[in-house]
Amino acid sequence: MQEETIAAEPQTERVHYRFDGWFTDAAFSGERVTFPFAVTQDATLYAKWTQTEFSVTFEENGGEAVTGGWFGKIEAEPRTERSGFIFGGWFTSPSFTGESITFPYTLTQSITLYAKWTPQPQLLALEGFTLDGLTANANSVYPENDATLDIADAVTVSEGAAWAVFADETCNTPLNAAALTLESGTVGIADGVFKDNGNLTSVDCGSSLKYIGKYAFGSEYGMSVCQLTAIELPASLRSIDASAFRYQKSLSSVKLNDGLEFIGEGAFDYCDAAGDIVVPVSVKVIQKDALSISKNGRLFLAGNLSDIRAESEWNGWGGIRTPVYEYSETPKTGNYWRYVDGVPTVWETA
Repeated sequence: MQEETIAAEPQTERVHYRFDGWFTDAAFSGERVTFPFAVTQDATLYAKWTQTEFSVTFEENGGEAVTGGWFGKIEAEPRTERSGFIFGGWFTSPSFTGESITFPYTLTQSITLYAKWTPQPQLLALEGFTLDGLTANANSVYPENDATLDIADAVTVSEGAAWAVFADETCNTPLNAAALTLESGTVGIADGVFKDNGNLTSVDCGSSLKYIGKYAFGSEYGMSVCQLTAIELPASLRSIDASAFRYQKSLSSVKLNDGLEFIGEGAFDYCDAAGDIVVPVSVKVIQKDALSISKNGRLFLAGNLSDIRAESEWNGWGGIRTPVYEYSETPKTGNYWRYVDGVPTVWETA
C-alpha cells in the first residue's frame, strides 16, 4: 500500500474520562502513538481512557437532600441536617463500619455515601444530680428529711432521657442551687433546665455527659445574673446546643475536650469574661455567634479552620470579632499558636 501520514493526533472526548492517547493494540502495551504518524500497513488505533470523575449518590437517611453527581474530588463535607439528630459523618458502608470519610475526598470509583445520625436525647432533664442536699437518680428522689418517693413507674421517657426536679408541679422553674454535680450515667441536660439561674456558681459535669440543650445554663437578657465562673466539659460531650451558656458574663474559664463535635448558635455568646479557649480538633460544626466571647478573648483552633463547618460570624461580627489562631508546630506568618509548657502561646514572627 502507499504510505500515508496522519499529521495530527485525532481528537476525541469521553465524558468523565481523560484521554491518554492512541495505541496500536487493544491492551495498550508499548508506547503511545506520536504524531505525525506514518501508516505503512493496515492498522487499528485504540483510544486509551482513564476515568477521572465518578458517580456519587448521597443517602441522607432522613436528613436534608444532598445533590449527587460526578466528581473527581469532593473538596468539602456535604452539608445536611436532620431535626432531633446529631450528624455523625459520611460513610461508604450502610452499616457505618470503619471510619467516617474525611474531606477533601478523592474518588477512585462510583459510590454511595451514607449519612450517620445519632439521636439527640429527647431529654426531659437530668439522669441524676445533686443540688442543695437533694439527690435524685433514675428511680427516686431523696429529700433532706430522708423520706423517699419512688416515681420510677410514673415516668416515661425516650431512650437516653430522664427527668428533672422542679420547684413545683408546673415544671417551669428548676430548683435553684449553688453547686450542681452530675452523677455517673448522666447523658444530657435538657433545654432551659438552669436558664436564668442566678444562684448556680459551679457545675461538675462528670464523665458521661453527651448533650447540653438550648439555654441549659444561658439567659436571653443582657441583665442576666448568671454566676458561673468556670466550666470544664468532659470528653464524652458531643453537642452544645444554641445559647447553652449565653450571657454567662462571669465565665472566665472554659475548657472544651476532644470529642466535642457541635457548638450551636450563640452557645457562648456574650461570655465577655472568657479568655483563651482551645477548640478541639474534633469539632466539625460551629454556628453563628457560637464563640463570640469578645475581642479580648482568643480562640485557639487545635486543627484547621478549613476542616470546620464554621458559619459566618461564628466568632463575632464587625470590630468585636474574637481573634482566631490555628495550630502550628513551627513558626508561620499570620495567626498561629503552639503550646509552651502546656500553655497556648501565639507564634511571634518578624
